[in-house]
Amino acid sequence: MISIAEWRYHSKTLLQTKSESADIEINAILSYFLRKDLSWILAHADTLLSEDQQKDLDQGLFRLLNKEPLAYIIGQANFFGSAYIVNKDVLIPRPETEILVENALEWLGSHPGSKKIIDIGTGSGSIIISILQKYPKLRGVAVDISDKALRIADENKKKFSIKQLSFIQMNCMEGIHEKFDLIVANLPYIPEKIVPGLPVSMYEPKLALNGGADGLQIIKKTIQQIPTRIESPGLVLMEIQNDQAQTVAKFVNDVLPDGNVTVIKDYAGYDRIIRIEV
Repeated sequence: MISIAEWRYHSKTLLQTKSESADIEINAILSYFLRKDLSWILAHADTLLSEDQQKDLDQGLFRLLNKEPLAYIIGQANFFGSAYIVNKDVLIPRPETEILVENALEWLGSHPGSKKIIDIGTGSGSIIISILQKYPKLRGVAVDISDKALRIADENKKKFSIKQLSFIQMNCMEGIHEKFDLIVANLPYIPEKIVPGLPVSMYEPKLALNGGADGLQIIKKTIQQIPTRIESPGLVLMEIQNDQAQTVAKFVNDVLPDGNVTVIKDYAGYDRIIRIEV
């Protein structure tokens, strides 16, 4: 038998060769499998691990060493101040996507008459649920082509007690015949040939990454559907790959000539969000 401190030291030493966040990940693994917060773990570092506890921790470490994302191991990911349920059926929410939520909330604050929002390619539901937590009177619709993803989104809906949110399994907005004040979307935008070579494709769902030959197949399809599904005034926010802004903006101008298109940068200064106001 070994103590928490001994396991922590040994595991951190191994993981440091694979991860720049070894300390954070080891602490998270300890908290998850021991069902204790970090302050308890640090205060009880001399506590001996049971055989079952060490087995669970070693398995978690093995998964980290094989570059499986921490979020999938512990079953949750932090996004916009909340911990969302995730598994390998959904993408792990990224910090840069919080910029989309921030812009949505800012616009809603200046448009108090807004009533309906739709999230296309909702995945875990983190975007629309983050918005509905701040504006619970809005009616929300979340769409995804993956039934498995929608199951996770529904779990998050229940976790955060979101009332006005319904789910539809479909491709983009093909079966939608109503208009929305706000449309948000984080769709697949990576070119098909690039996906297999990316580390992210080892564990995260390729369906949520693959944007077709040029990476814009699904984004363009969605943009074509927007004119008949957006109210005026209305706002569309779409996450894109950092080299796609000019192409997407031109396409939007062709489809929505009266729309006001701007590009929002992420924390690293890269183009990240297409903003369309009508």
